[in-house]
Amino acid sequence: MKKMVAAGLCTGLLLACTCSGLAAETSGPVSESRSVSNGFYVSEGRLFDANGNEFIMRGVNSGVVWYLAGSHNKLGIRSMDHIAEAGANTLRIAWERNTAKLGLPADSRKLFIEAVTRVIELEMVAVVSLWDGGGSNSASDLMANLDWWLQDDIKQFLNENRKYVLLNIANEWGGHNLAGFRWMDAYKQAITKLREAGIKNTLIIDASGWGQSIIPIRYYASMLLDHDPDKNLLFSVHMYGSWNNPDDITRELEWAKQNKIPLVVGEFGYNHAEGNNNLGCRVDADRVMAECERLGIGWLAWSWGGNNKENAWLDLTQRDWRTLTSWGERVVNGKHGIRETAVKCSVF
Repeated sequence: MKKMVAAGLCTGLLLACTCSGLAAETSGPVSESRSVSNGFYVSEGRLFDANGNEFIMRGVNSGVVWYLAGSHNKLGIRSMDHIAEAGANTLRIAWERNTAKLGLPADSRKLFIEAVTRVIELEMVAVVSLWDGGGSNSASDLMANLDWWLQDDIKQFLNENRKYVLLNIANEWGGHNLAGFRWMDAYKQAITKLREAGIKNTLIIDASGWGQSIIPIRYYASMLLDHDPDKNLLFSVHMYGSWNNPDDITRELEWAKQNKIPLVVGEFGYNHAEGNNNLGCRVDADRVMAECERLGIGWLAWSWGGNNKENAWLDLTQRDWRTLTSWGERVVNGKHGIRETAVKCSVF
């Protein structure tokens, strides 16, 4: 989700071939291709940790960078304790390059490292993402994020902690009108630049269409996997108004599983006020969580707290960033929720 702003909706999904039902796959087997690794890796469409055990994300997003300065008194970091207490095995951190506008030092590298280190100390996997360039179709905006990731101390920190940290290159880069091949070409450049610079982490690539369009993933994910010399990519789709048809959820997740495309639902909302909300969202969150559980696909709900007024219905917690809202109760304590399904990563 774009920070504090409604992203706009896709006009619809391309409905491709209907896949047959798949058997449940949630046991987390050990990878046959690599029993030991220095970090996360992808094999046969699955994500494995450094011990060779399958890892399935069950967690949340948090706008960490927006709640650090001034009177916030590092709330974005302090609230991580409550996320860990809720049982999440993964936390996706929102960060920005231009932190001076947030009342933080212009150079926020030390704060970033502090935040991610806290996630690791709490024995959660960290997904780190830059929010700059969300919805942009300009490859230069995507490349600017790479320059931030490739600062010497950030690159070193990422590589040294690759058994705990997944690199989500850019949040929702690519608008609704971005051609799929341009999405692919831009990410080919990004993969090449990151790998040639020595980044070894698993790379997470958001879908275009403000994260909601699975169409380019259908057409180009395999090509991007082939392009990556490490073959270590995970694709992320965000489920809001473009996913209001529950059958689309089942169809597309089954397609990814059947075609061994490594996929995570990196954000999702729910049916608030029968779709009478700023995102037009009527997503069947129960279907998302149930199908992800059946198919062994990870998910990260949006978001722990701090959304603005029009997005406040998506807060998982109340103003204290601890007490769960009804949405938070559903995600944390409901059927197929975090407490029922999250398994701590074996590297801890």
